[in-house]
Amino acid sequence: MSRQKSKRLVGRFALTPIDVMQSDAWRTLPHGARSVLQALTVQFDGKANGIQNLCRATCKRYGLDHSRAHKHAKTLEVRGLIIRTYGAKYTVSRARIPSQWAIAWRDITHTDNRERGTILKAPDKWQQWSTPIIQSGRFDRSNQKTAVVLTTELVRYCGRFDQPS
Repeated sequence: MSRQKSKRLVGRFALTPIDVMQSDAWRTLPHGARSVLQALTVQFDGKANGIQNLCRATCKRYGLDHSRAHKHAKTLEVRGLIIRTYGAKYTVSRARIPSQWAIAWRDITHTDNRERGTILKAPDKWQQWSTPIIQSGRFDRSNQKTAVVLTTELVRYCGRFDQPS
C-alpha cells in the first residue's frame, strides 16, 4: 500500500472564527466594512497582531477605496472587531507612518505604548456589542418610555406626520 500525500493547503487565509461571524457585530456590518475586516485579517501572519494597516497600497491590493476603508475601519472599531494600535504620524523627514490595527479576537502583540515582549489579552468587545434599537428597526412594546422618546425624536427630526404637505 502506498501512503497518500497530505493535502495541506498552501497560501495565506483570512481566518474569521464562526463565533465572530455569528455575532450581532458581524451580521449587521455593511459589505464594505466586511471587506475591510477581511483585508486586515489576511495581513495577520499568526504571530504579529497589531501591525495590520490600510495604507494606499494595501487598499489597492484588495480592491478597496482608501478613504472609504478608513470610514469602515471606524465602524469596525466601534463594534469592537478591530483595535487601533498605532495612530498615523509624520516622521521628521516628512515620511508618513500609517495607522495600524489589531484583530480583536486574537491576542495583541504590537501596540504603540507597551513594554517590549508583553502580550495583551484579546478584549473580545465584539461579543458585547448589540444592535441599537433605531438601526435594527426592532421595537419593544413593553418599554413605553423608549417609544415616547423615539416618537419625540422622530417628530423633532421630521416634523408632524399627520399634517398634509
